[in-house]
Amino acid sequence: MKSQGFSLMELIFVLLIVAVLSTFAVKTYIKVIERATMSDAVNMMATASGAQDRYFLKRNAYTNKWSYLDLNMSNDPHLFKNEDGSEVYYTKGDSPDNTGDGFAVSFQFDYYRRGFVVAQRVGSEKYTYKLVRPFGQSQIYCIPVYENEFDVNFCMDYAGVDEMSQLPANPMVPIPEKITLD
Repeated sequence: MKSQGFSLMELIFVLLIVAVLSTFAVKTYIKVIERATMSDAVNMMATASGAQDRYFLKRNAYTNKWSYLDLNMSNDPHLFKNEDGSEVYYTKGDSPDNTGDGFAVSFQFDYYRRGFVVAQRVGSEKYTYKLVRPFGQSQIYCIPVYENEFDVNFCMDYAGVDEMSQLPANPMVPIPEKITLD
């Protein structure tokens, strides 16, 4: 007589294989979703960098205001003005408090007054890294928050390196804090 059905061991073995495969699938899916979210910021950074280059050709200077660029963004619901007069573009969300799961893209200048398009990851409980693109260049640097292992692993994957020490350094030279004398 031939028995029909699965034995308990066969069932446990199949469930174990499915569990292992689903673990890898979920990790890969999360990376794919993050790359898709990142592509919005990368596209906006390329657009902004080109607009900054055109602005520089006309005025021999860069700006920290999106509305000064030839992008026709004056009524864009994703564009917000900061207290210091600079402007930030949010790839998702409709206010700085409701940023969605995207990036805050702004223009920043370092100690040597070199300009950068900076996209800071916002709205995510998992990722907090930022992307930095120097004006006039196409290279984008992924800068992790080093206390966040998700950031470090994502930036290592983005840069194609195997060790954290191989990550490219942040191209921005920080502006030193002012020293007060007594």
